[in-house]
Amino acid sequence: MYNSYFTINFKEIAYRRISENSYIIFHLCSKEAFILDNVATKIWESLFRPTAIKNIIAMLRQIYSGTDIKIIQQDTINFISQLYNKGFIIKNGVTSHARISNSGDWEKLLLNSAIRDFVDKEKLCLSAICEITQKCNLRCVHCYIPKQPNRELSLFDLNKIFNDLTEIGCISLILTGGEVFARNDILDILKIARNYNFAITLLTNGSLIPHGIIAELKDLQLLNIGVTLYGANESTYNKITGHGLIFKKIINTLELLVKEKLPVSLRFMVMKENLHDVDNFLSICKNLDLTPSIDFRIFPKFNGDIGPLNHRLEINEIARLIDKGKIEKPMGVVCKPCCYSCRISADGEVYPCSTLNISLGNVLKRKFKEIWLSDNAYLFRNQALTPNECMGCQLHKDKKCLNCPGVALLEEKSLERVSQFLCALSKNLFGK
Repeated sequence: MYNSYFTINFKEIAYRRISENSYIIFHLCSKEAFILDNVATKIWESLFRPTAIKNIIAMLRQIYSGTDIKIIQQDTINFISQLYNKGFIIKNGVTSHARISNSGDWEKLLLNSAIRDFVDKEKLCLSAICEITQKCNLRCVHCYIPKQPNRELSLFDLNKIFNDLTEIGCISLILTGGEVFARNDILDILKIARNYNFAITLLTNGSLIPHGIIAELKDLQLLNIGVTLYGANESTYNKITGHGLIFKKIINTLELLVKEKLPVSLRFMVMKENLHDVDNFLSICKNLDLTPSIDFRIFPKFNGDIGPLNHRLEINEIARLIDKGKIEKPMGVVCKPCCYSCRISADGEVYPCSTLNISLGNVLKRKFKEIWLSDNAYLFRNQALTPNECMGCQLHKDKKCLNCPGVALLEEKSLERVSQFLCALSKNLFGK
């Protein structure tokens, strides 16, 4: 091992420099994340090219001349061994084949307490949702995007945005639409993003994925391809999306993605029109060997149109699905927008989170870092967006409140109001 050559496993990891002496590294297969600092950073940077351990030890000996050489040797060998065993580096061109994890939500895995403390201290934006287009082949009855010109970000714009995001520590990039595969240059976008070492999640309806590019998608080593289903048969699909015939095509695509071992997750957007399809959706997941995820969250359109709410389940229907174990019981949180993630729209506007539709600035006109560290962002990051009516509520004190400031703004037209729907759901699930 002493004379073996090691280098970073660029294909299977994402990494980002997050301060002068620190990196965050994330394995796209095992979903493990670590912060490296000080000596670990120096070793990591030496591995950008094939390097022997003896050369790393010689480098560290020069820097830390007052440290016992035996300690330097042992600590270096131990650290390199850990990186290799976990698949972050390769030895003599060979990887250790880190275990593959399908335990989905990268945020739960990435934001452990140590990383969260570091992110808070350095004011990093670890994750960005980027709306690369508003074009979509479906016309879903519950869609929150208002009818408007089909805006989309050019390759030039996206390259600028991706570069900006790296400067503030962003490592997770979630590409959404519209429909991402409505863009003919989606592979070019993905290649640019991977060149910036992002861990990439694609959100798609699955109907436009060309089977001929699946091999290239696999080679790009995406973190996740998140496919959303809106029904479990052609009839339901036609009612919700206006395109019933695409259902079989989507299932065929899912089967191929699973067969080719791409990282796929499957979500079901449950609403009044497809409530009867829940069990069939679970069967589809079982047949594909995918972990099911069912989402009941339907919002007004971003222009204030509350029409989509006509399709949202009643509270008792949601509670029944939760009681039956078909939907995971939501957890109450104290929401702080703009803490470690944001949303960028197809016209470059930067928003504090996925639902809070108040722009912080436009990334096509200003550097993202300026927007992220601006006074507007600071206010969202540091003020508690808790309505006065919630202050005396025991559910709020016990962190069992499901209220979301973004949803409240859309439904109640004010950040000082609570979403009456989410308040009632909280009381139903956690008691008055």
